[in-house]
Amino acid sequence: MTVTILTGDCRDVMRTLPPGSVDLVVTDPPYVETTLAWDRDAAGWLDALRPLLSPHASVWCFGSLRFFMERASELASWHICQEVVWEKHNGSGPVGAGRFNRVHELVVQLRPPGARWAEITKSNPITFDATARKVKSRAGLAQRGTYAPVGYETVDGGPRRARSVMPVRSMHHNAMHPTEKPIDLLKQFISASSFAGHTILDPFAGSGSTGEAAHALGRNAILIEKSRHFSEVARQRLLGTQAAA
Repeated sequence: MTVTILTGDCRDVMRTLPPGSVDLVVTDPPYVETTLAWDRDAAGWLDALRPLLSPHASVWCFGSLRFFMERASELASWHICQEVVWEKHNGSGPVGAGRFNRVHELVVQLRPPGARWAEITKSNPITFDATARKVKSRAGLAQRGTYAPVGYETVDGGPRRARSVMPVRSMHHNAMHPTEKPIDLLKQFISASSFAGHTILDPFAGSGSTGEAAHALGRNAILIEKSRHFSEVARQRLLGTQAAA
């Protein structure tokens, strides 16, 4: 498995990549919520990304509620598959005039119309082992408010469906990039939405966390980072995996 690191504006770099060559995107674009120099809008990156996606590909995108709402027009041509909440152990402070410490980020899974992303999700369920106090059975509640004819049963120590709120410690003082995401968190999205040998793309790669997570799971990765400094940080980080190219 290889990790390819490309330096430049992702909107330009993605136009040089082969169409249909990407099986999954996991990325953390700028939220444009601060005055920091690197927190600048990259409008149009989703449009530049679309030709690269294979027929079963989807996009896991980190963001805040404000980030997604302010880009509603750009997202209108995409379907939202699901969203999860990453619960961090430390907050980033209240936003604007808010009084609550923000200790979460949203991660939304998007797909183009017609994408066959369910081919992967149906054959690749994400579960974890948990110990139930007793066996429980109930009718399955359908999404539209009616009861499905077939229910489910949980058994002590058996698999449970992973929950949509993911408590994973943030990088805190160990981060190499200001917005670095934990490897264990990224692995969950990659495992849920791709198979071994697939190619994972991160257009806003930062210090290369997505590449490390992808390589650890037997995937190839293409990382695009605008900053030459962080491109080199990612390259040095991934040299330890013998994967960087």
